[in-house]
Amino acid sequence: MKYFLNLLLIFSFLSLTAQDSPLWTHKIQTKDQLHTIAQYYGVSVQSLKAVNELSSNKLDGLASLKIPLSVQHNFYKRFAENYVLHEIKEGDQLHKVAEKYKTSIELVRKINAPHLSGADIGDYMLVPNTIPLHPAINKLTISAFLSFGFFSGTNWSGERSTNYNLRASINLQNIYKKNHFQIRTRFNSMLGYRHEIGDHLLKNLDRFELRNQFLYYIKPSFSPYISGAFRTQYLPTYLPLENGGKQLISDFMAPGISKASIGFLMSNDVLDVNFGLYELKTLYVLEEKMYEERAIVFGVPKGDRKAHLHGMSLNADLNVYENQKLNYQASLFAFANLDIFSIEFRGEANYRLTKQIKLSFIGEVFYDKFIEADLQYRTELLLSVGFHKS
Repeated sequence: MKYFLNLLLIFSFLSLTAQDSPLWTHKIQTKDQLHTIAQYYGVSVQSLKAVNELSSNKLDGLASLKIPLSVQHNFYKRFAENYVLHEIKEGDQLHKVAEKYKTSIELVRKINAPHLSGADIGDYMLVPNTIPLHPAINKLTISAFLSFGFFSGTNWSGERSTNYNLRASINLQNIYKKNHFQIRTRFNSMLGYRHEIGDHLLKNLDRFELRNQFLYYIKPSFSPYISGAFRTQYLPTYLPLENGGKQLISDFMAPGISKASIGFLMSNDVLDVNFGLYELKTLYVLEEKMYEERAIVFGVPKGDRKAHLHGMSLNADLNVYENQKLNYQASLFAFANLDIFSIEFRGEANYRLTKQIKLSFIGEVFYDKFIEADLQYRTELLLSVGFHKS
């Protein structure tokens, strides 16, 4: 009876393997034994014997061994194996795969050679099983840079300026995952000075932005979300006047912008698209001195201090890695209702001279009908020194 049950289990395993589990080929080395191979991949000796139709634990006369491994289609399910299979998709690159599985390019290349050279889309590659046993994952990424660069563009008054700037920036992103839930928190801060060429007036260059997004993953590429965001600056900014004076054009909470939205996220390896089915956008002007003789500043009437806007939004973030040195980033934000429309676009190309030094070209375009500003543009060339840690 016991022998019959063992045969039934083996037959069942072979059936499941044939349907659900691709087979990895392990080339047998001189010192290999069946139990050491099973231990290396995190599979059982019985499963190896069943898949390879072995009647004993001996490997005599065998050049290779079939290894049944799971395919890591998403990062929400933990498999028992020490290694899993990654299905090669269009656009996959070694550094992307290594980053996704929290391992090194060198290790991915080593464990897949020489198989990797002839691999094609739809084939499989071997990667370490980095999914933790516990469903909760918390990942914090920190980057900071000290940058020097040149700027050309327009200000809120529509006047063109060319200048150089020196600034420090810090970016923090934390992603917390548990089962199908995810919380993304992003903090960006910048502080520096911008000097008008041909003018002696120093202008501040600063920003403070905090975003928090709560998602529920229906499937890896589709997630409903609720999000909130807040943005302002720290210090006052002045515009030099022809008579030698200066005009206050922005300050702390002038403008301040808060957003609360509900919608859904569609994403893949390089693109995140957030559709805000409903968004409440609030503009604040808390500095009374901003108004002077004006009745409206940043679309907020004097005395009201804030204005509420209701509408729909679109936020798209693109991140393309050509290689370890060169990458492109782009972001698009649009907000609209029946009466107004605003759009912000930012494109950035980064070339890393070393791990700590990068050269960046940045282009930005702004238009906001509610604020009644003209179309604005900015271009920057930056040389930055900093660090990145995750």
